[in-house]
Amino acid sequence: MFKIKQNGFTIIEAVISLFIFGTIVVVFNAAGSLIQDVQRANRVSAATQNIDQVFLQLDHFIQVSRFKTIASDRQKKRLVLYHLNSDNTSSTRALVLQGVNKGHKQLLLQNSLGQGYAPLIENIDDVQFKRKKPYIDVTIVLDGQAHTHRFYCPYDKEKEYDT
Repeated sequence: MFKIKQNGFTIIEAVISLFIFGTIVVVFNAAGSLIQDVQRANRVSAATQNIDQVFLQLDHFIQVSRFKTIASDRQKKRLVLYHLNSDNTSSTRALVLQGVNKGHKQLLLQNSLGQGYAPLIENIDDVQFKRKKPYIDVTIVLDGQAHTHRFYCPYDKEKEYDT
């Protein structure tokens, strides 16, 4: 009798090795997706904290301000307020959505002359200002998610403000 020499793998060995390889690929793919989800969650969490901080800063600012107007054009959106200073004078200030390089936008707190500003938040998609007497709704859109906060800001028609 002749003995046949086997070179190579049997079909069962090939199927088992493909199953093990496929399982490894699925596990690594799931781990990659999990890592991306965690990174995305961390970015959203950091962005939410930034927006909460911006709303807190705006709340302190708007508490000592009175509403003047909301203005919008192609490049900028503005919420204009009379800011009451500690010496009982007032100055006009504006919250301005301004485009910066490569399509990124930032929300600025600007004086009436447009000379000085303080950036509040950068890399936002959009901002919307709505007046609902005596409140102002500020909506900041970041990464496609809208975050809205309502501020109490009356308009005192009896008082004359310096500009």
